[in-house]
Amino acid sequence: MIGDLAKKAIGRLNYRVDSVDPDARTATFTTGVTMGSWSGVSGTISWEEAEPYRFKVTGGGKQNVRGGQVVALNLFDEANGKAQKVIVEMERLARGGSENMAPVGGCVVLLFAICSLTLMGVYTTGLI
Repeated sequence: MIGDLAKKAIGRLNYRVDSVDPDARTATFTTGVTMGSWSGVSGTISWEEAEPYRFKVTGGGKQNVRGGQVVALNLFDEANGKAQKVIVEMERLARGGSENMAPVGGCVVLLFAICSLTLMGVYTTGLI
């Protein structure tokens, strides 16, 4: 039940589901390229039943270092933030959030892109 919810939340955020183990009560995932690592972030979500039909969900992540990459910086605790996004998405889906709605946090990317383009425009026009 919670494993399926974790799998759905991970997929909705466009992360890769590595494994879901209902007996161990864990789900692992990998993201694509992040600010701190070309190899992305690996994360684990775990859950325990606090009381009947009420679960405590926790998670954590780490930056991946693969290939020629020497170091992966965990800028602004980005790795754990990816795990937190999965937990928030699980909570949204469990509360009856529509599968047609965009995952939580999509506006931040759009806002970042708009600000970057604005700054690039100001810089290239010589206003800085």
